[in-house]
Amino acid sequence: MIRLVFCQSLVLAALTTAISCCGSDSGSTTDPVPTTTETETTTETETTTETETTTETETTTETETATIKIAAFNADVLGKTKMGKSNIVGYIADIITRYEVILIQEVRDVSLETPGNLLEVVNSKGKGTYSMVTSDRLGRTSSKEEYVYYYKSESGISVKNDLTFSDPNDVFEREPYIAHFEKGTLSFVLIGIHVKPSDAVNELNQLDDVYAEVKSTYNANDWIILGDLNADCSYVNNSEFASLDMSADEGFTWHISKDSDTTVSNTDCAYDHVISTSTNVKNAEIYKFDEDFGLDQDSAKTVSNHYPIEFILELAQ
Repeated sequence: MIRLVFCQSLVLAALTTAISCCGSDSGSTTDPVPTTTETETTTETETTTETETTTETETTTETETATIKIAAFNADVLGKTKMGKSNIVGYIADIITRYEVILIQEVRDVSLETPGNLLEVVNSKGKGTYSMVTSDRLGRTSSKEEYVYYYKSESGISVKNDLTFSDPNDVFEREPYIAHFEKGTLSFVLIGIHVKPSDAVNELNQLDDVYAEVKSTYNANDWIILGDLNADCSYVNNSEFASLDMSADEGFTWHISKDSDTTVSNTDCAYDHVISTSTNVKNAEIYKFDEDFGLDQDSAKTVSNHYPIEFILELAQ
């Protein structure tokens, strides 16, 4: 009996050992599951990376920038008499084609033919196709003036709209002429004005209100005042200049120095200016066309008694 029980015990022990070994082998079949989990995690990581790359590419594509060369030029009684002198007209046309946009002031022609005739000469220069927009003839006397914006339409610039600033209280001799320009998805607004010399301080002190109204009306990347502001010498002395609203307001930048001379004659006066509230206006300076054209002072004055002022407008969406 003892021997039988002992044998039975040996059999039971052997069976128990066999069962334990089988259980260990069965547990090893779970190893592929972690492997599957690792594979799925890797796939998700790769998908995320691809999505981020696509987003970055789309952002780069949507960014747009533009660098536009702009000027303002008082052409000094530009009408039929001056248009009858082909050499002078040629110089003015050459000046216009330096820029993508230029404001021409002091156009005086009751027939309204001068702007279009000048455009024909500009386009005959072979430096791209230009277009124009013009204001009404403005002024309180019979000596009225037009503003004209010439712009290089071939380069993709267009005018969304233009208008003469509403002046119900008759503050301005020649109301500011406003043009909203577009280039691709970018846009900018120019506020051109030829200030009356004898009323310069009064008119200049209204321009900040004009700027504020224009900025609130037009959705654009930038808004800029430019033109012959007569903001120097006997028209606006140093103390008067310092007290101007746009001089005292540090938000405005006068990009042409008060110490500059924008006249062709022997005077030393900074009449012509560019004013803005942004950092988009770069390299504002005076273009001395007489040096480029090889003209002496007397010959240069037959073109104009003012130099153009120019600048680069850098815009980014």
